[in-house]
Amino acid sequence: MTSDTGTGIRSGDLGKALRDLSAGINQACDAIAQDGQQGIPVYMVDRKLNESSHFAALALRDIDHMGDQDGRTSQSHPGLVGACEETLQWIAQINFHKRHARSVYQSLRAQLSQQYRPPRLESELRLRLTHLGYPRLNLKKLERETRILPAIPDHVGWFWAHTAKTKRLNQSQAEQLLRKYGDDFAITQQLEWLHSLPDGEMLAQVRPPAWHLRANISFRREPENQRYQLPACLPFFFPAHPGSRLPAISLTTAHPPTDTARPPRGGRKLQEQPFLPAIHAHRYLRNL
Repeated sequence: MTSDTGTGIRSGDLGKALRDLSAGINQACDAIAQDGQQGIPVYMVDRKLNESSHFAALALRDIDHMGDQDGRTSQSHPGLVGACEETLQWIAQINFHKRHARSVYQSLRAQLSQQYRPPRLESELRLRLTHLGYPRLNLKKLERETRILPAIPDHVGWFWAHTAKTKRLNQSQAEQLLRKYGDDFAITQQLEWLHSLPDGEMLAQVRPPAWHLRANISFRREPENQRYQLPACLPFFFPAHPGSRLPAISLTTAHPPTDTARPPRGGRKLQEQPFLPAIHAHRYLRNL
């Protein structure tokens, strides 16, 4: 691993940010355990009530990728966690430390990008994380902040949403994405295909469909009820005290359905097979 030089962001800055995050998580987990002992309610989907405080703490500790995952996937931990004011302050601190760690990481990445090109850049960043003691850090999980609700909701219902995202790419953007995968034969060939297109032709990048856990959260308010739909990969925290009651709950499972069928892509406006498979980029049928 090349040592950091200059006066910019150093690996040690990222190490301190991650240690601060880990310390905050430990404090919050201790506080959750104390709240549970005092009878403050906790509910985690697919878990026994007497184990929910334990699994709520595990949800906060989940910042690594597990098993043979590649670091871009993550697990969901749906639930509702009542908490005293001190615990909520620790949760807010975790969110702050995640934002700070992301900022430091992005600054370090931008700095190293002046020395290394992908995929070497990603290897250098992973080497630094390994040296700092975080070899399996899941960068996607640093983007997941824990939602603190303003009060106990009246109803929470979880559901799985099945979506596929399509993004328009110009040829310059497509080339930049391809070059991140290196310069082996398959990528070189796809660059040649890209350069053979007429000038100005746009492509569509279609991300594979994925299940996303979301929640409908309702509050009874005058003159009308308030309802929010929020991402629900982490448990929601809300202010509570011993003797508080959980809201009405619509149950779901912590794992998505196995049916992965999807509707026709974009009304069949795109070529069925990707033109640039490495980046899931398709041509529009009108351009063929």
